[in-house]
Amino acid sequence: MNPIAHVVLIALAAWPAVAGPTILFDFERGMPAGTEIVSGAEAALAGTPQGTALRIKGASSRKWPGVTFRPPGTHWDFSQARRLAMDVRNVGDTPVRVGLRFDAPGKEGKQQFRFTYADLPPAGTKTIWVAIRPVPPLDVDGTPIELPGMWAGPWGSLPWRGDKPVTVDPSRVSRVMIYAGRPETPFAFEVDNVRLLTASAWNPADGTPF
Repeated sequence: MNPIAHVVLIALAAWPAVAGPTILFDFERGMPAGTEIVSGAEAALAGTPQGTALRIKGASSRKWPGVTFRPPGTHWDFSQARRLAMDVRNVGDTPVRVGLRFDAPGKEGKQQFRFTYADLPPAGTKTIWVAIRPVPPLDVDGTPIELPGMWAGPWGSLPWRGDKPVTVDPSRVSRVMIYAGRPETPFAFEVDNVRLLTASAWNPADGTPF
C-alpha cells in the first residue's frame, strides 16, 4: 500500500464518529400530541413528494401566528445537541418570515428562549437552525464583543439582552415554537424534519452561512 494512503486510512479510522440527527417531528405519524395552534393560525398535515409535512397558514397579523409543541414528559433535553433545525417551504403567494424558537424556564418563572428566522419568497425552500448554545462574536484578540441593547446579530440570538445575560438551560426545554413573524399578508408555509443536530455551525439570523 502507498505509505501516504496508509497514513490517511489510519487518520480516518481514528476520526471520531459524528452522531446523526435526532428527529423530534417528521409528521409521518400525524400531528404530535399536545400541539397548540396560536394567534389565529391554521395547521394541518399535507402530503409532499418526500412524505408528510405540517402546513401552517393564516391571515395578516401583528402577532406571531403558528404552532407550539410541548414535550411528552416534563421537558426535552437538548444539552447533547448543537442546533435545532427544520426544513421549510413557502407555499403561499407572498414572501413570509418564518421563525423557529425554543424555550426553557428561567429564574422567577420567566421563560428564556433562543430563536432564529428566515425570509422566504414564494416557492422558496430553506433549512434553518438555531444554535443551542450560541457563541458571541470575538474580537481579533479573542475578547467577546458585547452589543448592548441588541437581541440578535448575524449569528442568531445573543446570550444576553441589553446588559443582562440570558441563560437558557438546554436540558429543560419546555416548548418549541414555529411561527410567521408578524405577517403583513396572508401566508402559508410547510415545515418538516424538526431535528437536533450535533454538528456545530455558525448561526446567522437568516439561517444561511456566508
